[in-house]
Amino acid sequence: MQHRVTRLLRQYCLNDRPVALRFLSDPAVNFAHSAFSNVNYEDRNINVGLPIFTIHGNHDDLTGKG
Repeated sequence: MQHRVTRLLRQYCLNDRPVALRFLSDPAVNFAHSAFSNVNYEDRNINVGLPIFTIHGNHDDLTGKG
């Protein structure tokens, strides 16, 4: 299943289509804790044509270990 999800994400989300979203918040505030200073769909080195947003709660394990 994991490989199918990865294949579908690559097929439909990674492309050269323009993204019709604008990041309106201050990146210096929102990404102060991150090594990256902007949203990935505005990064010229990543071809994101369809951004995906996920929401996780404080009980979700981001590492997938449990």
